[in-house]
Amino acid sequence: MKTTSIFAATALALAISTAAHAANDVSTVTQSGPSNYGEVVQRGATPATGDAGNTSGLEQSGSTNYARIAQIASVVKVNTSTVAQDGDSNAAVITQNIDDNTGSDRGFTSEVTQEGNGNGVNVSQTGRHKHSSTVTQTGNSNYSSVKQRGQSATSTIDQDGIGNIAVSYQKSSSGTSLITQDGNYNSSDVHQEGYNSDSEILQSGNNNYANMTQLAEKTKSDISQVGNTNNAYVLQLAASSRSTITQTGNGNGAHVTQR
Repeated sequence: MKTTSIFAATALALAISTAAHAANDVSTVTQSGPSNYGEVVQRGATPATGDAGNTSGLEQSGSTNYARIAQIASVVKVNTSTVAQDGDSNAAVITQNIDDNTGSDRGFTSEVTQEGNGNGVNVSQTGRHKHSSTVTQTGNSNYSSVKQRGQSATSTIDQDGIGNIAVSYQKSSSGTSLITQDGNYNSSDVHQEGYNSDSEILQSGNNNYANMTQLAEKTKSDISQVGNTNNAYVLQLAASSRSTITQTGNGNGAHVTQR
């Protein structure tokens, strides 16, 4: 079964949906407003009997928004992507590529929601099975980047404000990353490699910066910043490491290194 639904409010709104060599592909694109562009590409070999294929949903309301979803796999088993953009000049790109779906927990899931103007999201998930990514942006000029490799990684980014930047990179098995930004011009950077890495960053205020690197197994790090112009750095390079940074107020600095 292959289904494609496209609605464009004006002649300037453009949507493209293609599917080749796949089974049970379902693509829905809905656009309201001028000069929006949406593209969905779904490819994959026919999955085993009883398994669903790719599913994507794309909705744009406003003007000059851009969205691209690409789901490519050698064996497709339940890839799902959803993009919803409400505002002007937003951009979202999702790429999901499964190279091994032999496990019982299969498929990638990605969800992007943007409300405001000039926001940008880039999500890339490759590897085995069960990656999950959720990005929610409310406000203007926010940017999020999620890159997940390996298997069973989960990333959640929630931005509310203006000019926030969040980057999450995971190359691991069963890694979890959570970034929450409420305010303006906050920046978070997470890099995790290894097994069972767990990180959480909370920023509430303006001009806060958090940088977290974990390159080992079973590590956990939490950073909480409430206020303005706080800086926190964490680097953990050994197994079973754990760190917690809590900053309340303005102009605080913290640096943790564990080897």
